[in-house]
Amino acid sequence: MKTILLVEDDVFIRESLAELLKMEKYKVVEAPNGEKAKTLLLQGFIPDLIVLDLLMPVMSGEQFLQDFEIRPVLELIPVIVLTAGLSSGLPPKIVRAIIAKPPNIEKLLQTVRILLSYSDLSITRGDGVDRKDALKNLRK
Repeated sequence: MKTILLVEDDVFIRESLAELLKMEKYKVVEAPNGEKAKTLLLQGFIPDLIVLDLLMPVMSGEQFLQDFEIRPVLELIPVIVLTAGLSSGLPPKIVRAIIAKPPNIEKLLQTVRILLSYSDLSITRGDGVDRKDALKNLRK
């Protein structure tokens, strides 16, 4: 079962999206802000995909994406950004899709399916390291 880290400060949106993703048979771990999500990653939690809101208190989605402490992990995990605002300057190596809020549910689910299907492939990163091997090493 694929695991999705859902990072969203709005409780209604987070719970609604989590329920929707669970109905699609994904395991969902929720975080109310970037700081909580960062803590999860630093504790060794490695999801298959991250769905990330940009505008959040404590640590915004942009701050989360720019955090050098978790950058090596983020480069291995596809990220879908949800935003009601502008989304320029996001790292393209990490952000695989940007979806406007409120999200079109079918578009979101289709994007999730596509990105998770790619995560099954052996893809070599720019430094020549196989993505699946790198993720396995992180999960140890």
